[in-house]
Amino acid sequence: MEIENLAKSDLNSGYFCYDCLYFIEDNDCAIVRQQGPDVNGKESGTIAPHGICTLWTPDEKKAH
Repeated sequence: MEIENLAKSDLNSGYFCYDCLYFIEDNDCAIVRQQGPDVNGKESGTIAPHGICTLWTPDEKKAH
């Protein structure tokens, strides 16, 4: 789920896709498809770094 208000957040802290083990630079995910609507019915066609997902797993290499 992409929340527009979080687009300018500090991506190095919090449960953002950017800090997830499955996030693939720049806008992709190893387990979530880019196509299709999110839970709010919105469809962007990308996995946003500031997105949030229930499958979030911390990436220990990026953890502070």
